[in-house]
Amino acid sequence: MAESFVTILCEFFAGCRGGTLRNIAMLATVLLSACTLADQFGSRAVNYNIQAENARDQGLLLNIIRAAYRKPMQFSDVTTASGTATATGTIGSSLLLGPHQSASTNSLSPGFTFAGGPTFTMSSLDTKEFYSGILAPISNSLVGYYVSLGIPPQVLYTLLFAEIDVDGFAPMKNNVARQPQWDTFQYTMNALLDAGLTIELKAPDNFGPALSARSLSDPAKLAALAKEKIDLVPGKSGKSATPAVWHAVKDDPKPGFCFDNKNGSKSVFLASGTIHIPDSALCGKEKDESSRTQTETLTTKTLLPGLKVRIRSLEGVIYFLGEIVRSQLGLDQTHQDRINPWICFERCTGDRLRMETDTLFSVRPGNPSPSISTTYDNATYSMPVDPSNADHSAQVLEFAAQLMALSSSSKDLPSPGVVTLIGH
Repeated sequence: MAESFVTILCEFFAGCRGGTLRNIAMLATVLLSACTLADQFGSRAVNYNIQAENARDQGLLLNIIRAAYRKPMQFSDVTTASGTATATGTIGSSLLLGPHQSASTNSLSPGFTFAGGPTFTMSSLDTKEFYSGILAPISNSLVGYYVSLGIPPQVLYTLLFAEIDVDGFAPMKNNVARQPQWDTFQYTMNALLDAGLTIELKAPDNFGPALSARSLSDPAKLAALAKEKIDLVPGKSGKSATPAVWHAVKDDPKPGFCFDNKNGSKSVFLASGTIHIPDSALCGKEKDESSRTQTETLTTKTLLPGLKVRIRSLEGVIYFLGEIVRSQLGLDQTHQDRINPWICFERCTGDRLRMETDTLFSVRPGNPSPSISTTYDNATYSMPVDPSNADHSAQVLEFAAQLMALSSSSKDLPSPGVVTLIGH
């Protein structure tokens, strides 16, 4: 019986040496190619990366549009994304055994299946931790980092400075209510930049009372200070070789605003008056002991004497951009004039320097190219992507995206972002 079965199989496949065998060979080739296709995931991985970029950019732009319409924001994130690709093939056959078999009863039934696609998980960010992060004012350390990267201070400070307060004058708010208010703030900020306003690492401030050498004789106390990354620096001891007191300083110097006296001027000329820059406000200068004692709170730092700025949070930045879009779209019926959100740059043309203005941020209806677009309430809105960077919208959106990633995991409650630049 076994020999008869083998003989029958041989006769069957011998009879299939024509077109059927060629079909079998073609099917095998397709199956092998499908397996190769299933293993080539590189292009799909790049495509997922691009889709994640689009989801991030469109999500941020969507919340800016919501802010323009004065609607609540909604933040979400793609937490995981995975791709799958499978290829399967089957070949079935039917054989009629016996002396009266017919060629028509011997058949093959090939099958082939290819499947692939992304699987992703979305999560809503409506948590206390997330909102504590985006409501907290942007830290000086982060501002200093972006300054060191070379982001134009005109862009950075316009986004982050909500208000400039000069002693004896009305505060200059950075909002989009009226064009004259925008212009006044830009003139003030440009005057500060012309005077050399920048940010640098400052020596850490002393905190706590001075410590005597006897109080530091306990090894357990010294170990506790080291665990908290607190250093001890000797105080002024006169001619004595042994310091009489020690000061505790945090081993984490913070960036602070200062004036780089590049033009030799020690005054800032504003429309509201003149501010004199003391030596302690210059970059590279250490504050004296009297100014150190003026730092009493965690939210207000006396960095420079007579000028204060209030720094926005990430949510404040999004609301600020939403107000610009609100004006550009003509949504505010009480103020029909469209705001021109200009920022000023000094550029070299040939052998001359001249002042030119760029656009900070803009959104328009429709979907022109190149742009980043999103749809909200059955309407399409687009933000231009300008490679020449005369329109800084794409740069601003990237900056906001980075702030989102850096601010969304804070566990601290927000506090007012008031920084004293020049104070008494």
